[in-house]
Amino acid sequence: MLPKSEISLILDLEEELGFSLNIHVDDGHRNGIFIKNNHIHAVNLTCKELQQVPTSLKKFTFIKFLSIQMNKLKELPDFLSEFKSLDTLIVNANNFHKFPKIITKMPTLKELQITDNPFSEIPEEILNLTSLKHLSIDATNIKKFPEVLTHIPYLEYLGIGANQLYTLPSSLVSLSSLKTLIVDQCNFSEFPEAITNLISLEGLNLSDNELSTIPKSISNLKNLKWISLSNNDFTQFPKRLTCVPSLEEIYLNRNNISTVPKSIGNLKNLKILDLTANDIKSLPEEIGNLLKLETLRLSSNNLTSIPSSLGELKSLKYLRLSGNNLTSLPEELGNLSSLEFIKFDIKKIDPDSVPGSIRQVQQRWVERYLSGFGNAIDKMKGDVKDSYKNEKS
Repeated sequence: MLPKSEISLILDLEEELGFSLNIHVDDGHRNGIFIKNNHIHAVNLTCKELQQVPTSLKKFTFIKFLSIQMNKLKELPDFLSEFKSLDTLIVNANNFHKFPKIITKMPTLKELQITDNPFSEIPEEILNLTSLKHLSIDATNIKKFPEVLTHIPYLEYLGIGANQLYTLPSSLVSLSSLKTLIVDQCNFSEFPEAITNLISLEGLNLSDNELSTIPKSISNLKNLKWISLSNNDFTQFPKRLTCVPSLEEIYLNRNNISTVPKSIGNLKNLKILDLTANDIKSLPEEIGNLLKLETLRLSSNNLTSIPSSLGELKSLKYLRLSGNNLTSLPEELGNLSSLEFIKFDIKKIDPDSVPGSIRQVQQRWVERYLSGFGNAIDKMKGDVKDSYKNEKS
């Protein structure tokens, strides 16, 4: 049960807003008020057409999470500096032409999301945020990587994609705690080699650039677990990636890749490989060495056959083969004991070449799909009946 004082705060906020707020007690920060341990934990006012932050929010100084994204805010009120427990602030997609300096007076912040706003500079005062670990400033008007960011000591996540950066400074190495870097849509024509000095890096998104090669120094990233190079200009699978054995996920969809090297088999920890929408005509037998692989996406290529070694992928759960020139499937695919989903062009494939176990996988998937659809209909019917009963009573 919420304290009366907090119930009063919610009522005051609803009165100012002119509408009721949903109250949630489950995990997550959906729109409305989130209750945790019988206290208000979070306020989410996403997409409410707000032109200013409600003044009644001033008394919510104890909350830990505040989202006021996707509104029409041009500035933030000074009273936010009184929020001494706030660790997450989300103000994406508003209309901040200048970075709101009041944010720099909130030293408890651990996560700040301020993407999709038209400001072009980051103030030096951001260094006051000594607890900051997650910073998202994607899709702003930043034209050059802000050097001040390299002095945020404990930053673990940096999203600065969809900005016209063109390159990254060597001082990036100062971000020794950085684990995730998002620099998609940044007009890179060459791989920014400064990235390869981020020895703690675990995730890297360089999709939607103009890259065609990867430097040898990529092997420095001993902790890299996933990399996205989608929608670039690669014509071959970057062989140097196969020198990063820690990789668990590789996304190379929407390139112009025609060949995959035999060294792909070196990636013993790989779980997801996405090669959708390329120009691949064949795969090496060594792909069968990826014994931890769970998801393999090969749709929309020019494959005329697939190697029988795919049958060695005992961990494979999802396999997509549609949009190729396959007319048969190797019998060894029947050995994929963990397979839960497979998609291929039924009209092109000789049905006699489809192993019985693959047919069973398809049948089980169809049954699960129809069952889920049926359960949704049953729930809707039940809701209608309950509603009717309530009206009658």
